[in-house]
Amino acid sequence: METNAQKYLMDGEKLIWQGKAEPFQLLDKPYRNIYPMIWAVSAVIGVAFFGFYIPYFFRSHSTFGQFLMAAVLFIVPVLFISLDPFFTKRAIEKNILYVLTDKRALCINKNKVKAMVLEQNSEIRVDKLSNGSDVLYIGKDACESSAFSSRTNTVYGFHNPSKDPDVYTGMIFYGIKNGQELSKKIG
Repeated sequence: METNAQKYLMDGEKLIWQGKAEPFQLLDKPYRNIYPMIWAVSAVIGVAFFGFYIPYFFRSHSTFGQFLMAAVLFIVPVLFISLDPFFTKRAIEKNILYVLTDKRALCINKNKVKAMVLEQNSEIRVDKLSNGSDVLYIGKDACESSAFSSRTNTVYGFHNPSKDPDVYTGMIFYGIKNGQELSKKIG
């Protein structure tokens, strides 16, 4: 993971803070109930595929290509949805560097930089996690988002791809220390 934010600063921009997420529990609030439900539904879909489609496949003398297409259509999305929480947790804990400057908020994920220009009165929200760390929401779009989507939005940010996909309108710093103190340094 990149740890030197200096190379991403613009001319005249001052680094205020940089950091990364503290380790957090996968099944922390508000994810405690929804992830097991997603995994249960995924398991039911997997069992249904193997329990119903495979016998049908052998009875109907379908081609292997048809079987492979059905497997891709049913199993791949289920696997993606089921494993995404693990990949998101890993990305937040291991790959993302949060940076706050006097002009911008940045999330750097393996040299991919998402940057949001800070306005004079940027909206701010801070939520507390059970491990004592904070979730800092910066910008109107981030502040209006639900806590349930905070991890995904940390990884992807808020932007309007129809206007300019490189202009971010909201940023989330998930699992940081001293989020309240940091929020006072914005705007």
